[in-house]
Amino acid sequence: MGLRAAAMAAAITLISRPADPARAATPRCSDDQEHTSPIVATPSEQTEPPAIRQNDLPITVRPGTLALLADTLAGRSIRVASARVVGVFDPRVFLVDTQTRLFPIRDRDRVLVFIEAGALRVDPTVLVASTVTLTGVARTLLGMQVSHEVPWPAALTPDAVKRLEIRAAILATSVRTPEGVDLLTRSSSDRGSNR
Repeated sequence: MGLRAAAMAAAITLISRPADPARAATPRCSDDQEHTSPIVATPSEQTEPPAIRQNDLPITVRPGTLALLADTLAGRSIRVASARVVGVFDPRVFLVDTQTRLFPIRDRDRVLVFIEAGALRVDPTVLVASTVTLTGVARTLLGMQVSHEVPWPAALTPDAVKRLEIRAAILATSVRTPEGVDLLTRSSSDRGSNR
């Protein structure tokens, strides 16, 4: 089944590949016409597509996906949807997993959320079990511990991280409800730096 899918992908690539510009510029000759040298565009005439920077558009993922691909997504702008809050360590650090109707049978693959600027303006008892949408930068757990951008909670010892099944982190610039209500409070210095 895997070979068949690979063959189909290769066929699609060949079909969708743009024509070779040098070949397209070569005049077609019949046998009785003298063959001329191909017309090839000069470098100034050739146009290359603009490079797409990695962090232009956030990648939308669910917490479980971020947890599984933490090493691949680390440093990229992401938007985490369907994140259910399962615990709050302090006003700048809380824990999420993927919002599902069924209880997870195997790994929970949780994500630790660090608020880059400001703090939560919602009481933890109200926030826990709520669904939020996060925007920020994907991080590995080691990256967050070493960077010291937001203090690492003392309660999160290596044993606690393993027991809580925390696999990744996000340095969040935005925490909102599904309908878009902002859940952060920012100081006046934070507001000025975000402009």
